[in-house]
Amino acid sequence: MNSLALCSLCLFLIAQSPWLTNATVFGDGSDLIGQICNENPEKKIECTNILRADPTVLGAKNLLQLSEAILNLAVNKTEKAEDFLKGLANTTDVPAIANCALYYENAVERFMNSLQKLKCQDLKVANYLAAIAGDEPSSCETELSAAHIVNHAISAVNHQTSLLSYIAFVATGKLS
Repeated sequence: MNSLALCSLCLFLIAQSPWLTNATVFGDGSDLIGQICNENPEKKIECTNILRADPTVLGAKNLLQLSEAILNLAVNKTEKAEDFLKGLANTTDVPAIANCALYYENAVERFMNSLQKLKCQDLKVANYLAAIAGDEPSSCETELSAAHIVNHAISAVNHQTSLLSYIAFVATGKLS
């Protein structure tokens, strides 16, 4: 076997390696996560970090699987944020924080409905629901501001949920 044939065989074996992350390759070799996160340069690093931290997202083989994984991630993180806000509302007895917990119930429902619509191939509705899920953390932030409450932990979950809504919107939008 000549050196060119050996080199070609080695490159083929490396390319077929199971260690390569599926979410990094999409048909033409472009990066799936990059396709989503590059949409907004200001959010690129944060978007990339949150998506690359999730194994299900990394295992996505196409945009449909990626969108589903992102919506599942959004549901999980938003449910945790809702639990956090409900706990905080119970211990502080502050109406604005209690209202934030209610906004998060709505956000979870919207992400779950978006996921359901995605599975039913109703892509426009899935995209819309992913987008409006981000209204809920914005409403929470507005409510806190009106009550003159500064809570960095709540602002952090509001920011993360808004980011996940944006990411899910971009991902599901690429499907239609």
